Amino acid sequence: MALDREQALQALARSKRQMRGLRSWIEQIHAGTIEAPELETVLLRHVAAAFSKFSATDARDAYLRLLLHVEHRAPDLLSTAWGCDRYGPRRGNTLVDGLAALALLHKRWTRDPQKWRPRGRNQRRQFTDLSRHLLANYRVPAPFDSVWFAGDDPAARAQWGWFAHIGSGGNLRTTDVPVDLTKRMAHEVLLAPNDLTAAEALRWGQCLGYDGSPAFAHAIIASRLGREFEHEEFWCSVIQFLARQRSLDTDQVRPIIDYLQFRKFEPQEIPGPDGGVDLGPALEPNLSMKSRSLPKLLARVDRWRATFTPEMIAAAAELAKSATSTSKRTMAFYYTEEEDETTGRTLRWTIQELSNARSLANEGEAMGHCLSSTAVKLSETSIWSVQVVDGERVKRILTVAIDIESRVVTQARGRFNSNPDRESQGPAVNAGGGTRFKGQLDERYKYLMGRAHVILRQWLDRETVGYDHLDKYIA
Repeated sequence: MALDREQALQALARSKRQMRGLRSWIEQIHAGTIEAPELETVLLRHVAAAFSKFSATDARDAYLRLLLHVEHRAPDLLSTAWGCDRYGPRRGNTLVDGLAALALLHKRWTRDPQKWRPRGRNQRRQFTDLSRHLLANYRVPAPFDSVWFAGDDPAARAQWGWFAHIGSGGNLRTTDVPVDLTKRMAHEVLLAPNDLTAAEALRWGQCLGYDGSPAFAHAIIASRLGREFEHEEFWCSVIQFLARQRSLDTDQVRPIIDYLQFRKFEPQEIPGPDGGVDLGPALEPNLSMKSRSLPKLLARVDRWRATFTPEMIAAAAELAKSATSTSKRTMAFYYTEEEDETTGRTLRWTIQELSNARSLANEGEAMGHCLSSTAVKLSETSIWSVQVVDGERVKRILTVAIDIESRVVTQARGRFNSNPDRESQGPAVNAGGGTRFKGQLDERYKYLMGRAHVILRQWLDRETVGYDHLDKYIA
């Protein structure tokens, strides 16, 4: 213990010496005469990491010039404090990292850093003033200060170019922003609230350009679209559609976007013949906003959200935990092949347990039935999916619930809660027993459901799971 205390005191003393002689240490790091393990302060380690990323000598020299001038004129700016609150504790979000980003753009500097003088003691205002001294002859809106703290990947470096382009008097529409901006949108971007990031300011301008309200723009920014621009053509159509819905509650915006992301872009889990899980295509890769109805869309979102209740997620976690501690729960993945009597093709059947919240939600959404913690107690019930590879498509045919303690089937349902133990004629009826049809079963599905019932019974026999009263349980 005494040795540890002595070592800590020595490290503290070295750290104080390094901070007192900061200029000398920075020069040694630049010259490569000191190794990273010898650096005791977080600040100097950040500086060393930045220097290690510079491949060109002129960029290293530019960073050195900038650091030494800042150390002389505004030492408070040499700090590992956050540069942008909205980014939080992410890599690159410190003031000293921001200085490194400015140095990497040294070829576009319009003024000598040696001529910069700070105005005031506020660190962020000093950085704002310095960045404009180096790169701007024209006004650059406050949200674009965030670009220097977005990291050092290609997307972040592209944002540095936005700042320099605007600062040189360029039109935002003529630089490589990921959004196709109209004149009005570009104007609204430049008027975005100061506390937004540059990416969020682009969304702000886009939303207001489509006649959306500020509240709507904030809702879009709070979603994944506030930080991502992948599949922009589709998401642009989504924003345009939602902006026209004057009756839309802004609290619904984020769930709608999450739902559309899930349906159009999220790969779905597909069981393989070895019992593993592969990723297949999304449920609706061709989904578009053409001819969409807001009430119908909201109804689909509500059904989807119901599968992600906190109770279900907690129950799924308990299910996974009990799977390793309850011997009675042990049932194995099933794979078999058979020839399709109607087409001559090979049908590859799998039966796989749904052991997490996402797989349960996928099943309920794809099958159009209610699979949630309100329907079954997941800590007491094991849920299995009967699926078949039919041609080039993977089809979900049955969902089976098995009581873990008694090892007896308690439920088995097809699409729209259809009953596999009975003739599947006509449309499926709502689970509530009403007369309103929920979905139509095509002839191909009816045939596969009949075959699935046979496959299911083969697996149940192998696993010694009771099903003698199956029809009673699912009536």
